[in-house]
Amino acid sequence: MIVFDVETTGLITNEALPASFQPRIIEIGAVKVDKEFNVIDTFETFCDPGGTLPGEITQITGITDEMLKGAPLFIEIYGSLAAFFLGESAMAAHNARFDQMALVFELQRCGMEWRFPYCVNILDSKSIYPGKLADWAREVKGADFKQQHRALDDAMVLRDCIAAARVPF
Repeated sequence: MIVFDVETTGLITNEALPASFQPRIIEIGAVKVDKEFNVIDTFETFCDPGGTLPGEITQITGITDEMLKGAPLFIEIYGSLAAFFLGESAMAAHNARFDQMALVFELQRCGMEWRFPYCVNILDSKSIYPGKLADWAREVKGADFKQQHRALDDAMVLRDCIAAARVPF
């Protein structure tokens, strides 16, 4: 299973709008786990969104334009990301539709939407815990937990929450 999270330049407000109107991925974090939720491998990268970040995104994530300077474009990390997903049949994300659509829009912009090894089983962990990931993590990890809003950190926290909930996949 791949536990996946992205940070983006904003929210998807209308999926029917073309990819050119959609937010861009600025960070990808993914954790490959076995059936006992042991970490097998991780994937983490910044992505150059092709413009400056809105101030509210920097406030939420701590990611700055300076941090993204020199980061690869999505098309440049596509092969590594696809290789990471290859052979996996299950993916989990908190609010999975958002993460999945952010990925789809990036792939559409590159003309690659049908060339990605999509997972056939997608677990939206909001079906287990409908609230915010940070609230669930506080229940699992303790009151002192503070969400980082960074892609790999959030993917690892989600892995911990799903493991604690003993969710089969």
